[in-house]
Amino acid sequence: MENIDFELENAESFGGIFDLVKKCVYDAIGRSRAGLMLGLSPLGFAERGFIGAYHQLGSNLIVLNQNLLEKIREEKPELLKYHVFHLLLHEYLHSLGVVDENTTRALAEIVTEKAFGPDHALTRIAKRFEEYVPGLKHSDPGYRPPEEAYVTLVDGFEKEDTGYIG
Repeated sequence: MENIDFELENAESFGGIFDLVKKCVYDAIGRSRAGLMLGLSPLGFAERGFIGAYHQLGSNLIVLNQNLLEKIREEKPELLKYHVFHLLLHEYLHSLGVVDENTTRALAEIVTEKAFGPDHALTRIAKRFEEYVPGLKHSDPGYRPPEEAYVTLVDGFEKEDTGYIG
């Protein structure tokens, strides 16, 4: 646990944090996949809520809400890596075929607690995300990402070889 926390604190990129996400998921539930890409998109905030990130089923793309990351960077910079870890973990679980939101959230809690312990800030974020970004809410369950969202791909996100040319 101490080592994984040290690795997260020293991660210098989205890819570095994602490597830890994959390690924690594999250690906790024995599942993994390769070939994912990361995009950043200004998904904004709505009066009734926001979307922190999304993964469209069947795709190899995780998209993080750039506006949310900027808000966290401004308001709670010490928690930015934890939020990135949590968002990537949640969407990575979706990419593994976990579709139900409640199941995904429960698995994210299990993975985080196993890796970091019950008292770690990341575990508390996994249990009560909204408390760490005050004034914001999750989107409605029927949220669909915009069909023409502007997405900037992050170079060098996943280093693992997929074994094929896509």
